[in-house]
Amino acid sequence: MKPISPTPHQDVNEILDILSTDVKNILQDQLVGMYLFGSLANGDFDTHSDIDVLFVTVDVISEEKFQSLYTIHEKFAKIDSPWAIQLEVSYIPKDAIRRYDPLNNEHPHMDRGTDEHLHIMQHDSDWIVQRYSLLKRGIPITGPGLETLIDPVTTGDLRWAVADILQSWLRHFLDEPQLLKYRGYQSYTVLTLCRILYTYENGDVVSKPVAAKWAKQNLDNKWIPLIEDALLGRQNPSWGASQDEIDGTLDFIRYALEYIKPTPYPDVNEVLNLLLKHVKGILGEQFVGMYLYGSLSSGDFNPETSDIDFLVVTKDILPEKMVQELEVMHNRTWATSLKRAGKLEGSYVHQELIRRHDPNGTPCPTVNEGKFFVDQRGSDWIIQRHVVREYGVVVEGPDPKTLIDYVSPDDIRGAVMGTLTEWWFPMLDDPSWLRDNTDGDRAFAIITMCRVLHALEHGTIVSKPKAVQWARTKLETSSKELIDKAVSVSNHERLEITLNETLNFIRFTMETIKKDDHIPGI
Repeated sequence: MKPISPTPHQDVNEILDILSTDVKNILQDQLVGMYLFGSLANGDFDTHSDIDVLFVTVDVISEEKFQSLYTIHEKFAKIDSPWAIQLEVSYIPKDAIRRYDPLNNEHPHMDRGTDEHLHIMQHDSDWIVQRYSLLKRGIPITGPGLETLIDPVTTGDLRWAVADILQSWLRHFLDEPQLLKYRGYQSYTVLTLCRILYTYENGDVVSKPVAAKWAKQNLDNKWIPLIEDALLGRQNPSWGASQDEIDGTLDFIRYALEYIKPTPYPDVNEVLNLLLKHVKGILGEQFVGMYLYGSLSSGDFNPETSDIDFLVVTKDILPEKMVQELEVMHNRTWATSLKRAGKLEGSYVHQELIRRHDPNGTPCPTVNEGKFFVDQRGSDWIIQRHVVREYGVVVEGPDPKTLIDYVSPDDIRGAVMGTLTEWWFPMLDDPSWLRDNTDGDRAFAIITMCRVLHALEHGTIVSKPKAVQWARTKLETSSKELIDKAVSVSNHERLEITLNETLNFIRFTMETIKKDDHIPGI
């Protein structure tokens, strides 16, 4: 067999050829293709780079094949080549590589380094970026074109991904700065921040040197020395980072976190900033804070379908004149050309009522489905208070934990039961809402039942993906198939969810609650 030569680096090609041959021998007809990405594809590969490799498989790799792959990677570490320990390899089934699915993201992976082993790793939101890079610049070694395996990745997907990387990975350095003690990782972090901010601003992915050049030209000049030091620091990765370099990196992380506030979606931020400006102008000293909850705080925001759920906390009950001014302002906002204006849904709740739930409390100004009205807070607001308190995104104002009392697990269970009896269970007798709406609404109902069952068992609220993941492992096989279909529909696949399927799942939820004695508080 003729040796492969996918790169201009002969010593790298030799390692890739050995890897390709060994993996083909193990996977055989399970192998779909082998692809390079990262710095080798971006054009900024150097002696300090790793070698990013993706193997796409037909299905999930069996335990037997996993063990065989584990063995060859152990042998690779002993090959007499500096590149043998610089391989970063993922093995992803073709159904999982097509699009990002947080419920199908655990796959075999090998990290670079001397003491690394093949293991199962979560391929999180950074793999949205990797998919984009593979589509745009990936190098096929064997297998079909990547455009046949990976769905297009939008600029909105990219912006969400880099913001999530910033929040989920880089933020933790603020609490554990000792992780930046070596120049290699500290420099890598600075250059990754440059790439994150470039992607957020431009909706594209570029190499570290290109992103660093852009950052020096477009960000505050005070970051230039830190970025230039990082470009040099990559060449001496084992050196210790100075305290000034560590402190500068932490400041750069804080700067990046502020840069993308309050959300990773520029068009969402545009309408939120307009709303905040007008609300503060109307409320004056009555304004306490503005917060986001719902999908924007749980991490499952869908740019095409999700609402923008907001809460404005006021000092006191608002006088009628202010309420009227808010209504006029919202009508004008809806009339603008802003893309997201019609997605605003929220409430104006005074401090006393947001601190603890009162079903007989004063009705509050509310925005919902393009209408402005004044309404009382139902039992669902016990849940919303919990979500805002624990997960809410602060647009402006104090920490929501200082405004909202702790919501106990039994309070959450009681609120969930209230929502079921007030809204969902009556649909078993009058299903007109489900019948008259779309497959997307029926999918929403099914996924909501997953969240309901999880909340009743655990006494807390989790995102839709986490609730679905739990339900898949907890519920019977017939339910799993319907849940999978609901997830597919929520991801805009054209599948039919019948009215009877939806009603049967609501009925199943009701019967499960009745017979499940181990659920506390029910």
